[in-house]
Order: sequence, then C-alpha cells, then structure tokens
Amino acid sequence: MNGEDWWRVLPVLSALASIVSAVLVYRFTHRHSIRSNTERWLDCVRDDVAELVAVHVMILRLPPPAPPQLGKASPKAPARAGDEGAAKLRLEWGKQREMLQVRLRLRLTKRTHHHRRLINAVGPFLTCRSEKDIEPAREEVEEAACAVVGETWGRIKRG
Repeated sequence: MNGEDWWRVLPVLSALASIVSAVLVYRFTHRHSIRSNTERWLDCVRDDVAELVAVHVMILRLPPPAPPQLGKASPKAPARAGDEGAAKLRLEWGKQREMLQVRLRLRLTKRTHHHRRLINAVGPFLTCRSEKDIEPAREEVEEAACAVVGETWGRIKRG
C-alpha cells in the first residue's frame, strides 16, 4: 500500500470508529440510566414500606374511640380527654395508610414472586387491630420487602 491508499482508507476507519464509539456510549448510558432508575424505584419501595408500617403502628397506639352513647347525650357529660384529637389523627393517618398501600401496589408487579409475596403480606398486616398480635405480620412484611430489595439488587449487579 502506498501513501495515496492510506488517505482513502482513513476516512472509512474514522467513520467506523465514530459509529463504534457512539454505540458503546449509548449502551453505557442506557445501562447507567436503567440502573439509576431502578435504584430510585427501590428507595421509593423501601420508604413506602417503612412508612406504611410506621403509620399503621401509630394508628394502633391511638386510644380507642369512645363507645357511642345510647339515647340522648347528656350535655353535662364531658367527652373523654383526647377523643377529638385522636379521631382527627386516626382519620389523617388512615388516609395516609390507604395512600401508601395503593402506591406500594402500583410500584409492584404481580409477575414477580417476591413482589406478590410483599403485596400478599401487606393485607394481613393491615388487618391487625392490636400491637400484641402485629409482630408476626410485621416480620412477614419486612422479610418480603427484604426479598424484593435483594432480588432487585441482584438484577442490578448482573447488569
């Protein structure tokens, strides 16, 4: 090959190198984007589960509502101290608990075993009505959430 032949080959090699580098940059940035989005999703799931557990436990710790009065309420009978404030908190935290439950269900998919396990663990947890029988259900929610986190981190590491 003489000097004139190299000048004909160099533009082709340069174009080929540009195409290869563009493909490599695309693949790297695409993988990085998927990884960062997955990490963000995982943080949101973790936060939602933690907040859902905390809100439900706080609701259980509120004093029970006053029993309804039969007949006419006596104007002289004072309301139990804190009933009104507890009722407002119960309503506010109940709305927050519902929102968290729906948001968690929307973040998860039923196609994945670990996701189904977490969705199925949340229902019995939220039906617990006292702190003394909540512990097994809470542990199941936490174990299911850890399984989702572990499975997702495994996928992130594998690329």
